[in-house]
Order: sequence, then C-alpha cells, then structure tokens
Amino acid sequence: MVYLVVPGANDWGECVDYVLSRHADLLGEETPLHINRYYPAYMYREPPTPIEKLLEIRDKAVREYNIKYVYVGNTHLYELQDTICPRCGKKLIVRRPGYVEVKITSDYRCPRCGEKIPVYCG
Repeated sequence: MVYLVVPGANDWGECVDYVLSRHADLLGEETPLHINRYYPAYMYREPPTPIEKLLEIRDKAVREYNIKYVYVGNTHLYELQDTICPRCGKKLIVRRPGYVEVKITSDYRCPRCGEKIPVYCG
C-alpha cells in the first residue's frame, strides 16, 4: 500500500488516522505501508512534504496501529526503506541504490529472534 502524503491535501490529523486505520483494518498489520514524500510537479506547486511529517506518520502507524512494516520513500534517507524485525529490531533487508542485502534465514525468519517474516525473496 502506498500513501503519498501531500501537504494541505491529505496530511492533516483526521485524514492520517483514516488512512492508517483503514490500512490496519482492511489490509492487516503485516501488509507493508509505503509512506511517500510528495514533490511539486506540473501545476501543483505545494512545497515538498516535510520529512518530519513523514516520520510522524510512520511512528503513528507503528505505535498506534501496530503496522509492522512501514517504509518512508522519496527521500535521501535510504535507511527508512530497510525491513526491520518487528519483534527484536534487527535490520533484515537493507536497501540502498543499486544494492540489496538480505539477512533472513532460508525459511524467512529473523536470525536473531526467529520471528517469521512474511516476505518472498526469490
């Protein structure tokens, strides 16, 4: 699921809560949520989404809605796109431009705590 956060359009409290609650209720806490930064293009000239707003939404998704796999995209902060074990916090999949490192077991578990990770690496 992708949530493109656009300043002044869908970045206010009730809208954020709506998107996160619908995600959790309809898709489930294990379905990844990609929170993406908006940039001005064509005729819509609002400034880019502040990174602080994206981080606030990410934290709320994890803390209040128990969404386990939340990623922040369209930023220069590539570590926000890594997959983290929801149980112990170990980095399991590291994503950088032109580079991906997978650190899960062959049966898709966290090597530190054994948490089953619902991902396919084929």
